[in-house]
Amino acid sequence: MTASKSSVKWNSAHNFCPERLIELALLMLCLHCPSVQLENPSDPHNVLDEAVVAALETIHHIPPPEAHMSTPELIRHNNYPVEEHFVVTEDGYNLTMFRIPRGKQGKPGGGEPVIIQHALLCSSDDWLLILPNSEDNLPYVLADAGYDVWITNSRGNNYSMKHLTLSPDSLAFWNFSFHEMGIYDTPSFIYYILETTGKSQLSYVGHSMGCSMFFIAMIRHPYLQSKVRKMVALAPATYFMGTNSPAAIVLALVPSPILQMLLDTFKQGRVLASGVNKWLNDNGPSLCSGTIPADMCMNLIFFIVGYDFKQTTNYSASMILGHTPSETSAKTLVHFVQLVKQDSFQEFDYGFLGNLQRYGTLFPPKYNLTENNVATFVMWGLNDWLVKPTSAARNIHELGNVTRSEAVKDKWFNHLDFMYAKNAKEMVYDHCLEYLAD
Repeated sequence: MTASKSSVKWNSAHNFCPERLIELALLMLCLHCPSVQLENPSDPHNVLDEAVVAALETIHHIPPPEAHMSTPELIRHNNYPVEEHFVVTEDGYNLTMFRIPRGKQGKPGGGEPVIIQHALLCSSDDWLLILPNSEDNLPYVLADAGYDVWITNSRGNNYSMKHLTLSPDSLAFWNFSFHEMGIYDTPSFIYYILETTGKSQLSYVGHSMGCSMFFIAMIRHPYLQSKVRKMVALAPATYFMGTNSPAAIVLALVPSPILQMLLDTFKQGRVLASGVNKWLNDNGPSLCSGTIPADMCMNLIFFIVGYDFKQTTNYSASMILGHTPSETSAKTLVHFVQLVKQDSFQEFDYGFLGNLQRYGTLFPPKYNLTENNVATFVMWGLNDWLVKPTSAARNIHELGNVTRSEAVKDKWFNHLDFMYAKNAKEMVYDHCLEYLAD
């Protein structure tokens, strides 16, 4: 379909007129119609002038196609091979993993397996959203270096929302936090990958909650430590000393039992009510397209994790909203809020009576990070409002075998930049590659 030539001609001063405003409105409506193209775009009488087009782009642009692609679609779109794998945990959750067995030019097989584990409210998608240089995404960086990459999805997210007996519509399905992810999910990933590849060891890269899961798995299942050669901890979410994230501070003011009750009652045990995630992923890219809407969306995100406008473009912001947030349980969020309030890396706090029944003590047991003896590389952002440098320093002090640690050299690097920043490869991924290769 081709738009007809406009009969409206504007004077040299390019003043607005009623007809022009009507055409602007019609063009706005047509932005969602990729088949609509203007003839002879160089004809000044046929198209809106550059000033109006620029103004229009501040209001809306067509979201990138990657906004609505799944993990395997994103990987194939970038000409990498992909496999889909499933594993059932000891407590019945069916988890999805995506494997990139080699790089674009790599030979199949032979490379060391590396797990890449996402953060809270994220999924495997979030490791694949750096544009326009898509090869700068961590899974591709590792695959091109010869590693056998496994991008894992924890229970309850959009790719791991199945159970042998429980329905996602039941509260029982959502009765888990990152504790259960560490106790059940991480060991399941490790055993499945080693059995599938025939390797005796693998390495692990975790971001935020992905680090929490790993440390819990290593502490509660110490025999697993011999199966992990190296671990990279990006902004590990264990302590939240001095956090200045307004969202974390506000949530910490709400008593945990009340927060849990509200989420269970109104959101069926999820962080967001059923269907809200899908609506946001379906409509977020359009709602957050254009300079002004994208800036508003980015401000909402930066309000939680810290500001870094230089590394997130308007284009990538609208794309990210097509994938994030992903699903997770309300209990996972409440557990993290408890860590903020209590400044302790510990199991879920059920209150005095609940703790006595479950643990035999008034207070929940703490996770002893010194028991993790896997060689670990810790990185943190100087502008991370959630995991402050002081929290990273505490991790480094307590972990049993930190062999390398460093702050990201970009002083504006925030919590989500580890996945989305344009300079993540230079600032973070190249360092990970160097560490894993030693």
